[in-house]
Order: sequence, then C-alpha cells, then structure tokens
Amino acid sequence: MKKTSSPRLRYLSLIALGLAMALVVICINPANAKAVSKKTVEIHRTRLLFFPFDVDPSITNDITNVTNMLNDVAISRLEVTKEYSVMRYSWSFPTIKRMVADNVITSDGSKPPFSDDNIKLVKLTKGLDYTIAMVGSVDEYNYDPDKHTLEITVSARLVDVTKKVVLKLAARTISSPSEMSMTENQIAVQTARKAGDLLMNDLLSIPKKEKSTTSTLKK
Repeated sequence: MKKTSSPRLRYLSLIALGLAMALVVICINPANAKAVSKKTVEIHRTRLLFFPFDVDPSITNDITNVTNMLNDVAISRLEVTKEYSVMRYSWSFPTIKRMVADNVITSDGSKPPFSDDNIKLVKLTKGLDYTIAMVGSVDEYNYDPDKHTLEITVSARLVDVTKKVVLKLAARTISSPSEMSMTENQIAVQTARKAGDLLMNDLLSIPKKEKSTTSTLKK
C-alpha cells in the first residue's frame, strides 16, 4: 500500500525548498546579498542630525567659504565612520514647518544660530526623530592682510538629545603660514580644511572606556 505524506512533512519540505531557492537567487545575483548586508548595517547606524557651523556674531567678515568647508569635512568624516546615518539640518523641512505652524517652536527657533542654545537643539533634533546632534561654530577669525596669515578657532560638540548629555566636546585654533602668493579666500579654505580635519579627529576619537564620560546639558 502507498503511504501518504503527513501535512507536517509536506509543510517542512516546502520550507526547505523555499530556503534553497532563496540561496540560489543570492548566489546567482551577488548584488542582492550586498544589498541585504548593506541594509542590515544601516539599520544599526545611529541617526545623527548635523547642524551647519555657526559664526560668532563678533566676526564681521563674510566667511561662508570657511563654514562651507567645515560642513563638508564634518559630514564626510561622520559618514566614513559607518556609525551614523547623517542628515544635514534645514529649516525648510516639512516637519520643521509643521512644528512652527503648531507653535511647538517659533520661526526664529528653527533657524541659526544653534550652537548657543541647547534647548533649541534638543527640540529640533527630537522633532525630526534623531538621536544625536552635532553642532559647531567658528569662534574666531583673524586675517592679517600684510602677512597673508590667518588664525581661526573652531569648536563642536556631539549631543545625545534623548539623554540630554554632551557626549564629546572639541575645539581647535589653527594658524596658517604666511602665503604671500595666495588670496585670503584661498588661505581661508585651506585653513578651514585643516581645522575641520583636526576638530573631527578630536570629536570622533572616543575610546570605549571613555564613552560613558558625559556632561549634562546646560542652556
């Protein structure tokens, strides 16, 4: 007499067949495997909201070229770590406009400066559903037109907005050598790039044993 397979045995056989077919698809198309792997990594990245560098009000020069370079260097360095999913903040985000319309924040509260107001920083970052905020500023900019030299001071911090603590603070003062053949703009961009690299080295070099060392936010 011919034996009939039990429903349980047929069910297990179908599962085994499905797994085998999925493995074949991944083997045939390596891109699928890479996509799955990449997606898995991204799931575990910390969501970081990057606020463009502010400029101290005492600096009257137009140093947009400096802040642009600092922003580019910082975002690039954050992304290279593979630890963060980075979004650059903009007050034109629909969520931010809705927060303003709902009186959660004021219009001025959605715009720079950000580095001098932790309450504003926390509200905006939480409102956009991000965990970590990075904020920085150009604190000093002193160009000597006679010597063609520049000294700038920059600072930045990483803030965990869920715990309301500063994870890391960093500041750098960089002086350029005398560059008589270069314009102020060229010197500024070159110095900003160096300052940004050194600042991010300090900000991202957090030994595991020091990761728990934080300070509570103050306004």
